[in-house]
Amino acid sequence: MKKELLAAWMFMLIVGNTYAQEQPSNTQQSPGDHAKYYYLPQLSIQTDRVVYLAGETIWLQLLPTMAVTTESQDLSKLIYVEILDAQNKPVFQEKIGMKNGSATGYLKLPTELSTGNYTICAYTNWMKNFGEDCFFKKQIVLINSFQPLPLISEAPSPISTIAIVQAQTYTAGLSVKTAKTVFHKREKVTLNLKSNDSISNNLMVTVIKTDKLSEWAANTMLTPDLQKNMSKGKLMDTNPAAYLFPPEINGQLIKGKVLSKAGDPLPNIPVLVTIPGKNVRLYAIESDQDGNLDLEIPVLNGNMDLIVQPLPKDSTARIVIHSPYHEHKVADSVMPNEVRLNPDLIADIRERHKALQVQLAYHNDSLSTILNAPPLDSTQFFGKPDEKFNLDDYNRFTTIEEVFREYVGTIMVQKHKDGLHLHVLDKGLVTPRFSDYDPFIMLDGVPIFNFNKFFKFDPFKLKKGAVIAHTYFYNNLQVDGILSLQTYNGDLDGFPLEPYVSVHSFNGIQLPRTPFSPQQAINKRLPDQRSLIYYAPNVLPGTLDFYTSDVTGNYRISVQNLNKENPMNTTLEIKVE
Repeated sequence: MKKELLAAWMFMLIVGNTYAQEQPSNTQQSPGDHAKYYYLPQLSIQTDRVVYLAGETIWLQLLPTMAVTTESQDLSKLIYVEILDAQNKPVFQEKIGMKNGSATGYLKLPTELSTGNYTICAYTNWMKNFGEDCFFKKQIVLINSFQPLPLISEAPSPISTIAIVQAQTYTAGLSVKTAKTVFHKREKVTLNLKSNDSISNNLMVTVIKTDKLSEWAANTMLTPDLQKNMSKGKLMDTNPAAYLFPPEINGQLIKGKVLSKAGDPLPNIPVLVTIPGKNVRLYAIESDQDGNLDLEIPVLNGNMDLIVQPLPKDSTARIVIHSPYHEHKVADSVMPNEVRLNPDLIADIRERHKALQVQLAYHNDSLSTILNAPPLDSTQFFGKPDEKFNLDDYNRFTTIEEVFREYVGTIMVQKHKDGLHLHVLDKGLVTPRFSDYDPFIMLDGVPIFNFNKFFKFDPFKLKKGAVIAHTYFYNNLQVDGILSLQTYNGDLDGFPLEPYVSVHSFNGIQLPRTPFSPQQAINKRLPDQRSLIYYAPNVLPGTLDFYTSDVTGNYRISVQNLNKENPMNTTLEIKVE
């Protein structure tokens, strides 16, 4: 892994120096400065709107680029996205996977968040080397309609007078047309997108109801794009060791530290990391001279557990797993948090609140359709086993000892002074014999070293197993065979872990989803209260269809892209009556 990271860093240096040679001369920079020209990443983000109610979903599209080029970059496989409060504290964190140079995702807003100004913050692991000023930030307003709403008194709050820096609208080269501008409820709408150039990719199309709330946001919010672009005076250090956060090219990087009871770093300590499940994911690593742990795992979807343990001989060691998210500097207030609402906005807020409740009541299963997750590699790390067994093929015994005495031919149960032990039969030798030591036992991928607990486990919780009946080498780990057992759900089914084993909550990249946007009129007996009637990222010019809902009013069709070289933001108004 270290070789791959070093190669990635050297790639950064080569590309950075290449772009430096292409830069026009600058009298304020020396030739040596040009040789160290930075390879600075940037992110652009589009969201479906800027004002949300607690419980609604933010839909977003992300495009990473580099400051020295407008081309999309796909060096990192995931993007970290957070929602920060007015004190710069994260209140929500998510990881979004990158594919083909862009990313799409969603943030389901918790219902316990208070009404106020919040910031969407996005960055990659590599961007953390350049500091928080390099991160993309966009302000949003959240209104918690489950709580009392803060209204403007007779003396308006100062925040209601803060002006927004309006984004420019670009229409050249892109046309958006519909057959008509007035539609009925639940009527099909056909949208034609035409472009005069070949750069109009990564289009995001949203069709959303306009109301007083959205107009209020445009007049009272702070500048929505808070990204601070680093100046071209920012130079890249040509020493790869100066960068603590390499790009996550192949998957997610997990960092940690091995400490003694006194808190001192422990070098050269073997550590076993498992993501338990039906597919065995075990990683054997070792701390470096400073006690640091570095592990690269493939991109995984969804939330899971990370089970970490040293070998029994190092059971007094304490293992700390670092958060992959940036540690933000907490401030008293980085922006005004108090939001005061005009009384004439209450009607629109109530309508949005009612629509949210109706959609949850009647279409909760369809509000966010989970797309098919990428297939996982089901190959076990130890390859083809010497023996496999499915316990449901046999009459079940009531003890683990009986199971291995009767069913598993490559394993022998033997009683020692300290209790029962297992030994594998190595048939690969000239004279087959049983090993002198116990095999490496895994339950759903988690190494088990306590044989007393193992033999007391309920065998009816075991589904199947596999045996490697010979000496096996895995990184720095050498074992006398492997016994891999699996429970029915791949969740250890209550097996008691040792005190020195730590369990960490681990979230992979979010499962891909799409918002509820039926491609045909839904059952008329069910209400359809969508105000966001269509959302689609990564759209190419052409024809697309969607249906209106039961909510009447004016809708804005917005088509925009994230291309810095040819930005576009075209809108079209339609009416539903």
